[in-house]
Amino acid sequence: MVVDEMLVSGLQLMLLGMGVVSFFLCVLILVVLIMSRLAKLIEGNSESERGSSPVSQSVSTERVSPQIMSVITAAIYRYRKENS
Repeated sequence: MVVDEMLVSGLQLMLLGMGVVSFFLCVLILVVLIMSRLAKLIEGNSESERGSSPVSQSVSTERVSPQIMSVITAAIYRYRKENS
């Protein structure tokens, strides 16, 4: 086999491999997008059946009082002091 023929066959093999990988990645991206849309659709249906999400009900907008904050800070300090 001549060097020119080997280079041409190497380039053909390289292009074929890159084409297969590119095709696979495009298919993978499409599948992920379809699954994402399907998950959003299913999530939207389940939220409408439940009403509001339980996470939004448990979140409080009130601030923590300074007294509670000092108790938490003291507990963390004591824990670190005893366990270090």
